[in-house]
This record gives sequence, structure tokens and C-alpha cells, in this order.
Amino acid sequence: MSNPLRKNISNNPQTITIASIADELGISKSTVSRVLSGKGRISEETRQKVLNYAEEHNYTPNLLAKGLATSKTFNIGVVLPRDASQTDMPFFHTCLAGITEEASKQNYDILVSLTTGNEIDNIEKTVRNNKVDGIILTRLLQNDQRVKYLQTTSVPFLVIGTSDDSGIIQVDSNNEEACIIFTKELIKKGFKSFIFICANSNIVVNSQRCKGFLKAMEDSNVPEKDYKIFSDIDTSIQVSQCLNILSERDYDCVICSDDVLCTYAISCLKDMKKRIPDDIKLASFYNSVLLSQNVPAISAININASDIGSKAASVLCKLLQDETVTDIKNYVNYEFLFRDSTLS
Repeated sequence: MSNPLRKNISNNPQTITIASIADELGISKSTVSRVLSGKGRISEETRQKVLNYAEEHNYTPNLLAKGLATSKTFNIGVVLPRDASQTDMPFFHTCLAGITEEASKQNYDILVSLTTGNEIDNIEKTVRNNKVDGIILTRLLQNDQRVKYLQTTSVPFLVIGTSDDSGIIQVDSNNEEACIIFTKELIKKGFKSFIFICANSNIVVNSQRCKGFLKAMEDSNVPEKDYKIFSDIDTSIQVSQCLNILSERDYDCVICSDDVLCTYAISCLKDMKKRIPDDIKLASFYNSVLLSQNVPAISAININASDIGSKAASVLCKLLQDETVTDIKNYVNYEFLFRDSTLS
């Protein structure tokens, strides 16, 4: 006969443990643990008995105790760029929201770390103090020292970005491909001459966008004299200096590598009394609300930052749960938004 006192305790979800379930059902703690973790061979009858009891009594695993038993923290580290501009932050904020939402479904919490450029101090401290089970880098740099450091540790990690290193698991949109197709679509509209303004080329995504633009020019046999590339442009003053070339000759279309540079271009073209799209067309390789709400709305490539974050968390959780991740490069979809700024 069951002890009435024990049953009263067991009915309180605050006091239910693997040990109390085992005691109540007359089986070993290791059997209960294997059923709840989904690991090990257990008869269907016993498995169902444990699961039914846990459900009836609202049993919730104690993650702290589980962590102590398995040497896990149930934390995922997310590395955000401290040096991102204020206008860049919406992407990282939305990406972080996607990571957090998906990680929560897997019972993981998020620990945010900030780094500037290639510095590794914060990441190193996080790893050394065993604060996280895995790490997501949200921005990939050329010759990224943070990646090189993480490769020397046993901490699973992945990057949001695309790398030629086959040893790095990556989550991204196929930026180069998207930029090639998007640019070719603009060429099909009849535009024959282009200005391309690109941000910091040390950031991998910018170099990919530049490659995409150049490949589209080459594939479409656009003469070199009919396109001009400006790289490592970060400020509105620099954008204005790039667009001064319009005083020397007319170009059909200006393409910017991201929404921030594109907003600078909108302002500069307005100061130059250049009307969009009547006098010149304008497009961006990255969309945002800044461009969709402009008058006229700006044509752009749309990539869902939340989807990228969610995908990154999902892939990392598979790694942390010892599941096989077969794809080194994990892509999310993109779409083309052709708006009034490129109307012929």
C-alpha cells in the first residue's frame, strides 16, 4: 500500500523528483531518468507508466539539477558586435529575438556577449568560466580571430555568415547568389550603367555582395567603363563623395550594399536635385523599414533576420544534443522586392 504522506508530497509539483517517481512506481531512478531523457532501452509498458505519471503530476525537470548531473549550463552564448552602428542594430536585435525564441523551445537560455572587431577577451572569459554549452557568432569577419580561438576549444559553435572554411558550421542567406540574380534583373529592366557603393569589406557579407555585383556585370557583359565600384564606405560624407561622379556623367542606377548606405544615398541625391526614379534609379542589397517607408519605396533584397536567428539556434541545439548536422552551410530564403525606385 502506498504511503499517504508520500502521495501528498508527490502530488505537489514542487517536490516531485526522479527519486520520488521511482519510489512511487517501484522502479529504479536510472530507469525513470532514461525514460524522461529518451535515452536507453526501456519497455513500452514501463515508458508509458513513467510518462503518464509525470504528466498527471505536472512533473517538470529541474534544469539546474540536470545541469549539475550532466555538466551542462543550458545556456547558449550569442556574440553581438559592440561596434555595430545604431542603424545596424535592428538586424542584430531581430536576429537575437529569433535565436531566443527557438532556444527557449529547447530549454536553453541566452547569454549575450559583446565584442569589437576581432577581440576575443569576452568570449575567452565565457568559455574559461564554463558559462555556456555553445556559441553563436552573429557577424563573421575576414580572417576572424574569434573563430580561430573557438576552434581551439571544445565548445560547439556556429557562425551567422558564409565562410570558405569547411570546418565551420554556417547559417546565412546566400548573399552572393541573391545579389547576382537581383542585379541581373535590374539589367533586364534596361539599365546599362551602374554605381555600386559597398560598406566595410572586412565584414564577410559585404565582400559577398560586392562579388555578386561584379559577377552580374561580367555575366551580362557590361563594359567596365559602364560601372563604378566604391568599397569601404561608411559615412554619409563618403557616400556624397561617391555620388559626385554623377557630375561627370549620367548613370542609370545606384546600388548600395545595405539599407544604411542607401538612406545616405537618398539624402545625397535629394541634395543634388536628382529625382528617384525619374533621374536615377536606386536599389539596395538589404531591405529594412527605412527603405520600405521611403517615398518612393526602394527596391531591395529582403532577408528575414528572425529566420536566420531561429535557424542558427535550431542547428546549434542539434549539435548540443549530439544530433548529426550534415550541412555545413545552412541557408534561409531571400526574396526580391522591386518597388517604385527602379520603375522604368
